[in-house]
Amino acid sequence: VLYRIAGREVTDGDLGDFLLRYFPDRARDALGQLVDRELVRAAAAREAVTVTDADVEVRTEQYVAERRRQVRLQYGPDARLEDLLEQELGRDFEGFVADARRLARVALLRDRLVRLDQRRADRAEVRALVFPDLAGATAAVERLRGGADLTMLAQRLGLREPAAPPPLARDDITPPERADEVFAAPPGSVLDPRPFVSPTGETWYEVVKVVAVSQGTEAPWADLQAAIEAGLGAEPVGVAEYLAWRRRALRRAQVEVRRGVDGLVPWLREERP
Repeated sequence: VLYRIAGREVTDGDLGDFLLRYFPDRARDALGQLVDRELVRAAAAREAVTVTDADVEVRTEQYVAERRRQVRLQYGPDARLEDLLEQELGRDFEGFVADARRLARVALLRDRLVRLDQRRADRAEVRALVFPDLAGATAAVERLRGGADLTMLAQRLGLREPAAPPPLARDDITPPERADEVFAAPPGSVLDPRPFVSPTGETWYEVVKVVAVSQGTEAPWADLQAAIEAGLGAEPVGVAEYLAWRRRALRRAQVEVRRGVDGLVPWLREERP
């Protein structure tokens, strides 16, 4: 119960219904964070992945420092985050830091789980070009098999630079027959063009070069931690990596979307990390 007004109770359920109906974008963001938090917690428990309190504290301090900077930029050099929290949001600074600490722990676990998940299944690293016609795609395949450079060929033909997705698991590639081709091909192979239909209904042709294929491992987190931590230090997790992990985590968790009211937009907002 949040309030009692004229004998009637206003509950957190009432608040949720109101937000879902009248502020669906904000509700979508909130639901996304809740789902991600539970996905991370479940995966971390399953894989026995942990982070140190010291790392959490460093991440928390960075977050708070950035919020202080934003407050000064918006309200002036003398503005204080503590005053804004109390006067505008009705929050105390200690509670804000405690929330930031919880978010920091989830974010650190998430990054480690993303990289650990990449090591669990067989993965293929590929580069891809997309052509509007089969003749152009077929000609490009012949040139690439003859030794042409993928990026330079794209530039010469006026195409977008080759797509370079994060390493793909077998179930990331559709249709299954294409996945079989990718994982059976030796590194350096250029596959035959494959047609696909764009969201606007147009038929395009995809040309894929297989860069590398790696086998998955079931080694425990303790055995892989040092290498994964070093990799994160060299290159943070990118948005594409995170979204690929999220899709797989949602499938594994068998997340069911329920639309309770008109205007509800479910948990996924993929343009955000």
